[in-house]
Amino acid sequence: MLFVNSARAIFTLAVISTSTPAFIALIVPLAGVYYWVQRYYLRTSRELKRLDSVSRSPIYAHFQESLGGITTIRAYRQQARFAMENEWRVDANLRAYFPSINANRYVSQRCGLASIMPLLTARLDGLPYDSSFLARSLSSAPLGSPSSQCPQGVGSLLGGWAWPCRMPFRSRNR
Repeated sequence: MLFVNSARAIFTLAVISTSTPAFIALIVPLAGVYYWVQRYYLRTSRELKRLDSVSRSPIYAHFQESLGGITTIRAYRQQARFAMENEWRVDANLRAYFPSINANRYVSQRCGLASIMPLLTARLDGLPYDSSFLARSLSSAPLGSPSSQCPQGVGSLLGGWAWPCRMPFRSRNR
């Protein structure tokens, strides 16, 4: 998966860069943004995963103790109290779990938004220029290639560039 996404992203970048030289100036800051997002996401995800794990262990401990003393709980008719306590512990765990999911969605959205920049650059460079503003004549062939590569390339960039932001975190947790 890493090789396929990387190859698609590199091929798309090469096609856009050869036909749209202005894109090269955009790719360096974009790479810096991706690097910063990856570093920030790794630190945040690590802490959120730790909070999730810390709040999950009391659930398992309570469940194990409840199973061990199920006859006593039933004898004293305390099922409702133990069920309510279990719900409280699960709720506390979900308060730590939901921010982790939201962080994942946030990174995916931000990387996806930044991945649209190649398409925007390729399209804006292909706008017809006024001859008095900038003497430049473009044929349709150099503009058609990046325009046709961008939708496929942006799709691979969405998966291929957002993926490296999240992948180091996933590999460290396994």
